[in-house]
Amino acid sequence: NHYDDLSKVKDMVEKAANMPEVYAVGTPVFGKFGDGWFYGKIIEFDRGTYLVQFSDGRVFPYAVFEQVREMVEQAGDYTYAIGTLTYYEFEDGWYEGAIVKYKDGTYTVRWEDKTE
Repeated sequence: NHYDDLSKVKDMVEKAANMPEVYAVGTPVFGKFGDGWFYGKIIEFDRGTYLVQFSDGRVFPYAVFEQVREMVEQAGDYTYAIGTLTYYEFEDGWYEGAIVKYKDGTYTVRWEDKTE
């Protein structure tokens, strides 16, 4: 949309700057881009803008709350963001790992020995 009414633009900017932080840093999201759907997480909130990092490494700012709300709702049961650290005891000892993928309700963890 295009706006030539400066007072309307000023109002929109002020509303964005005063937007409350509704979603905390670390909140999972799920968003669609031209090349597919990606999970991610909110990594920052500043002056009405959420910064979101997706599982493919891309980072995008979102100042339109409705977009952020939709992505949070679409994340559904996706609770743990890509990159979340894990620790688990196997038969031969304890291993550190990190979540590297989430698809169809299943998390993939890459362990410190590079196995998944």
